[in-house]
Amino acid sequence: MTSRLVRILAATGTAAAVVLGLSACGVSVAKADLAQSVTAKLAEQQVDAKNMTCPEDLKGEKGASVTCQYTTADGQPVDVVVTVDTVDGSTVNYTAQPKARPLVPAVLAKSVTSDLAKQNVQATDLTCPSELQPQNGQSIECSFTSGGQPVGAKVTVTEVKDANVSYEVELAARPVSKDLLQKTLTEQIGQAAGVSIQSTTCTDDLQPQVGSRTTCTVVAPGEQVAFDVTVTAVEQGLVKFSWVPQA
Repeated sequence: MTSRLVRILAATGTAAAVVLGLSACGVSVAKADLAQSVTAKLAEQQVDAKNMTCPEDLKGEKGASVTCQYTTADGQPVDVVVTVDTVDGSTVNYTAQPKARPLVPAVLAKSVTSDLAKQNVQATDLTCPSELQPQNGQSIECSFTSGGQPVGAKVTVTEVKDANVSYEVELAARPVSKDLLQKTLTEQIGQAAGVSIQSTTCTDDLQPQVGSRTTCTVVAPGEQVAFDVTVTAVEQGLVKFSWVPQA
């Protein structure tokens, strides 16, 4: 399954102006004043950047730039590149251009979980192993479990514009382990036959391809039966299988 999700992390570029101050090195905009000005401009685009910080003062020279940063409410850091366009007397006219930073694992996991839920895929324990770099084609594989089965969720960046990152999520089934097969068959066969299963032993993991097979031996009071377990479908990262007694 492939889905498309657009993460809006910041506004697009915006133009603004701020009054110059004097420093020991000449004319500049104090970093605190700059952060306040950029925060106000982003607020006009419904972006909450109240924790904006700028690492240094902005020189009052055309082309001078400083990269400020803030963090979204869900914990994603965003860069804002502030560049001087013109200086008019004591006023600096600048452009503030948001720029994507790597998507942190917790934020990415939360977003993918939300997107999958819209497609009726419950992935509440989804985790991502590392940051996702904001470049086209970059990908990582997150993972979650559904019905006890492990499922991979490959996340691939398809577009980056300003601080807006678009990516696709593709679910990938993983092998069903012998332990999970044994537990599942013990429950299902015991319920279907109305008997207490003493043990279930499977020879191999069940590979996630339609037609893949393995053998499981079920022991109940007074009998032992071998079952063929066959994959019947692979849907939304889940492996569906049937079991029948060997002839």
